[in-house]
Amino acid sequence: MGLTLFAMLIALAALIAPNRISLLELEREAFTAENQIREKLLEDPQLVTHALMVPGGATQLTELFNDAGFGQRLLRYELYDSKGDLVFTRGLANLRLDRPAIAASINPNRNGATIGLYAGDETNGPSHFARLHIPINLGSDVHGSLEIYLDQSK
Repeated sequence: MGLTLFAMLIALAALIAPNRISLLELEREAFTAENQIREKLLEDPQLVTHALMVPGGATQLTELFNDAGFGQRLLRYELYDSKGDLVFTRGLANLRLDRPAIAASINPNRNGATIGLYAGDETNGPSHFARLHIPINLGSDVHGSLEIYLDQSK
């Protein structure tokens, strides 16, 4: 009885505020992606060190995203050094990823990690995408950040 009532309340909430429910789902999924990608980064800190310190070393990050299960949804990623300068970028060209965010959140479990949710352009790209900002701090000489844009259309 209680489970049925709970299911009915969820259905009612979805009817009353479908956009808010969808936004919560997109946010939850973006935080899950951020956590999984961060875990993969921490599993292989040498890969991240190599990406930040060696010119062209960031190309191996694509494999990390594939291993984390996000390779098919990856629109673009950008690696920045400790000064905030762009070190490397890879992804699909001609996508407008500079739209205003429809929502943004800070991951309370991670130091400085944020996500932004965006409505895309369905005629020339994804209908929704997330921007994950993951700070990198692997020791005294390895600092930077990673910006990852993931398709959230499906």
